[in-house]
Amino acid sequence: MDREKVRPWQIANANAGDLIMSPGGPSGLIGGLLSKLDPGQYYSHMAMMVTDQVEFRQATSSEGRIERFYDGSILGIQDAPTNGIKEEGLRNQWPGTLTQTVEQAYLSWRDHPLERDGDGNPKKDDDDVDIPVAGFGFKDEATGSSFIIDAVSFSPVSMNVRGTDELLWPLVVTSCPELTTTTVVNTRRRVAGVARDLRGHYRLFGYTNGAIATDSNFDGPASLEARLPDPACSGAGGSIPVERTQAMVCSTFPWAAVQRANELGAQSVPPLPQIILDGRPHHPQRADASSEACASSAFFKRLPNIDKLDLQTPDGLYLYGEGERTIAARWLHDDYMVPKVETKIDDSLPDVWGDLGVVGGLGVSALIALLTALPLTTVAIVLGLAPAIIDELVILTSDMPDDVANQLCNAFASDDCTQASKDSDAWKQPGIGHSVSPDNIVNAWAPPTSESMEFVHGLYGWNDRIRMRPPGYVENPPTRSTWQISQGVGEIEGRVSYRDHAGELVGVIGAQVRIGCSHLASKHDGLVFEQGLPSGRYWCVARYTDPATGLILDSKGQQVIIPDGGGTGLKIELFSPPDTRRGVLITGHMDLVNRYAVGKDWWGHPTFTVGPSYLGLDYWPPDPQYQAQRDASMKQGVGTSQQVDDWGQAELQCDLEIQPDRSIKVSWRARLKESDSDPWQKTGELIVPAKNAPSDPSVTAVIDIVRSEMAWPVRAHIEFGVDNNTAP
Repeated sequence: MDREKVRPWQIANANAGDLIMSPGGPSGLIGGLLSKLDPGQYYSHMAMMVTDQVEFRQATSSEGRIERFYDGSILGIQDAPTNGIKEEGLRNQWPGTLTQTVEQAYLSWRDHPLERDGDGNPKKDDDDVDIPVAGFGFKDEATGSSFIIDAVSFSPVSMNVRGTDELLWPLVVTSCPELTTTTVVNTRRRVAGVARDLRGHYRLFGYTNGAIATDSNFDGPASLEARLPDPACSGAGGSIPVERTQAMVCSTFPWAAVQRANELGAQSVPPLPQIILDGRPHHPQRADASSEACASSAFFKRLPNIDKLDLQTPDGLYLYGEGERTIAARWLHDDYMVPKVETKIDDSLPDVWGDLGVVGGLGVSALIALLTALPLTTVAIVLGLAPAIIDELVILTSDMPDDVANQLCNAFASDDCTQASKDSDAWKQPGIGHSVSPDNIVNAWAPPTSESMEFVHGLYGWNDRIRMRPPGYVENPPTRSTWQISQGVGEIEGRVSYRDHAGELVGVIGAQVRIGCSHLASKHDGLVFEQGLPSGRYWCVARYTDPATGLILDSKGQQVIIPDGGGTGLKIELFSPPDTRRGVLITGHMDLVNRYAVGKDWWGHPTFTVGPSYLGLDYWPPDPQYQAQRDASMKQGVGTSQQVDDWGQAELQCDLEIQPDRSIKVSWRARLKESDSDPWQKTGELIVPAKNAPSDPSVTAVIDIVRSEMAWPVRAHIEFGVDNNTAP
């Protein structure tokens, strides 16, 4: 296979220094915590692009790895946190900073690739940890296990956003094309270069005090990455050992990169402009007609003046009051961590009862009710167990969940990660905080406002929906190149344009142009002019997001010669992607019920989003060496499974196949299942035509299923719609 002509998975509208935001939701730890603030926040994780379209860097933590640091055991349950969580596993969390290709991260998130046995069950290592497929796992030297890192999500989430139910998409946070200058582009790239070299561990206290990312008193030990990388785009340089890591979370990572870029910029000769992220109150953000136009064109509406400041707030960080932090802390303790630990106990109780010789046994909720309603001596008689065993059951079901929740809350509130903190409720008075969240960055980091030799005010302030491109064949790859010493400098003057419906060339503002390692932004009417570029022969490409359609327009790539001491003209034409490439999105909801003969029925009303899935008639040529990739790009299987009480799942699976007329055939099947061997109960087929406009209606289906357990059935009502849009 000619790998030079194969394009990997890309975020097509993201360049180095741009920020990727993943929507959270109220169920996850960080998403739930941020949703309890005032106002509630919607994005829970983020990363920074360090290579155009194909590579990003992030600071994150592996929750499964933290559980390896549970200290204690009880009633035969090993690694039960009866003594809390070992301090080193909670304070300096792993992996911290790491770089992933978009392809690696996307497939990790979508497929969660694990080694499996002949029955399809995940293979386990010696410590009972799932083994990732080669190339997808990151090895933790402290525990010896490898873990999949899938923190960045790529699909929209159905969520109530500012009072309205809607799809919340992952975002690319950058600057508005109309305000983007070459200085802004290159300053973001300067930050991305610094971000490559930052080494951090993940530290929960960063959500209280974001500035610990630049405070050496909070440095921790070397983590996943032991060495600094070679400099990019230079062909030279070596790597050096890393001995210490900075304390950060996902959103303080880019803030720390900017602080380090400013530090290095001040040391340069001549000094580089200092970067101002927000600037308020001393540097008001841009407020003019162009800024208003950019605000209206952002995909996710910004609320730029809602974030709070005080005199102690560093630029780019924000104030969180004690009242909202207390509410969030109580949610974390009462509604997240205690139930989470109880659920894990519930999973272990069948083995506990079996070892104790108790037939049937009880779940956590029933056991807690029994232990609180009756004297312990009576409970011992009822269960036929020794009083000492009953004492351990009290620890297991009551003390242990509270202890773990206390320790985690204190880690967030005050950096007290000691095991003694499991018995402390100091977190109930968390005080104020100064930090930054993904939503703060979306809303408040400034758009390009002003620039000079001394400072650049604003690098972001605008966003677009993430635009994914799947692997494909590149018909016009760059020509082979060699490193040569430039003999001088020259200049470029040209225009970036595309053809409108009348066939006329129209210049575009804000297109990003790359000439070798130089990066430029087109100005009014598509003008590109730059002096002082190193002379030589280069490959030139340009890319632009059409604000009217959301499609990514690309140039075909061309050779450019910059003469020594002279100039060259440049004409760059942009082309829309072919409409033979489709993005298929399935959204819907389920109404689920588990009927009970005695007691209250269980109801669930989950919403779901599947995709987008990318299918096309021409991602790959009809060549035998690309046959497997071509088949996968034309027909894919997708689906969702939603939990029904403690009974089983409601499952929907769809086979998607693109047709010659660009429509998508959807063959669906649905069932209520207790195990994977249960039969499919309903099947059907939809033909979904290509949309002419995003506002065109979805093609929908309604499914009703019942599975009777005597006179008390389990039922599912499923409604879903399919959209067939042009892929970006």
